Amino acid sequence: MLSAKDLLEDQTINDIVNQILENKEFVDECVDKIKTEVLKDNKIDINDIPNLICIVSLILNNRPKIKINNKTMKEVIKLLIIRLLIQVKYVKLEEAMPILPDQEKLIDMSLELLGTTLIV
Repeated sequence: MLSAKDLLEDQTINDIVNQILENKEFVDECVDKIKTEVLKDNKIDINDIPNLICIVSLILNNRPKIKINNKTMKEVIKLLIIRLLIQVKYVKLEEAMPILPDQEKLIDMSLELLGTTLIV
């Protein structure tokens, strides 16, 4: 999966995310839930990452559908999370690493789990 810095520079992924972020209702709902459920203690830790992904995924599922493959879906959700964290002023783009490596690793691992299906 691409790093946060690479995703911010990837025009194709950014175009998809920009389409999603054009929906003001989606953005407002996500920002509100992120502020109240994830950033209530002003930090993002291991317990917040699954909740953050869940918030974005659930709200995204209630919007018009965009057809993308599984790999692109993970990158879109990751960039979407980063862009929403920029909106709530948790992430600063001017920094060399816009998100901490441990946080990014947790997001990547959680998104991999999200895309995993078991055959029993």
